[in-house]
Amino acid sequence: MSATEIREEVSRLTRAEQEALRDWLEHLLEDRLELKEELKAEIESGKKDIAEGRYRVRKTKVSTQLEVGRDVMRRYRHTLRELAK
Repeated sequence: MSATEIREEVSRLTRAEQEALRDWLEHLLEDRLELKEELKAEIESGKKDIAEGRYRVRKTKVSTQLEVGRDVMRRYRHTLRELAK
């Protein structure tokens, strides 16, 4: 399977499935790393980026689940309003 085919298949997954795949891939890659000089340099570079404000915040599974729950509640409230008419 080519990288393009993999990308297409991943784009068809649900958000939860994509997050599970990402978690699995991160663990797979982490398990293959050894604490070599290259990795140490990447860690130091990351620390420097954070200190200088260059970073992205990744949502945790809990915050994502809360957002999904809020969306469901919004839809549910709308449905109740429609039924009450």
